[in-house]
Amino acid sequence: MGYLQINKPDRALQYMRQSLQETENEQKIAQIPEDILGAILLGWVIRLRKEGIRLTISYPDIMKDQNYWQNNWFEEQAEAFYSYTKECPEVESAENNLPEQEKYAEIILEEEFTCIFRFLKAGVLLQEKRISFRKGST
Repeated sequence: MGYLQINKPDRALQYMRQSLQETENEQKIAQIPEDILGAILLGWVIRLRKEGIRLTISYPDIMKDQNYWQNNWFEEQAEAFYSYTKECPEVESAENNLPEQEKYAEIILEEEFTCIFRFLKAGVLLQEKRISFRKGST
């Protein structure tokens, strides 16, 4: 039975907004032409979603260009990034008792192959991790 059918329009609106955000993140990931990075990001998003963590993903427009990846991306970076995605969500296990609307994460990719992961609780930054994936820094 839907939220509108049981006279809970506020919950219906919250559900619709969350669904739109999830779709938006997946669409952003699909615009990155580097398949390995896309798969890693999608796995990370799904894992965070299962933990009840809402999130946003952002990156510069240049990362939508195939030439950018051909000239700058190396297999070692993918391995390091995958390991990073496994380490970052550790903080939420200590925060599992929070209501879903209070769990929020930001994934920010920067042009110089830096990823920033921010975990927030009720709008307060609990953790920020930053790692560079530039060749030679992994």
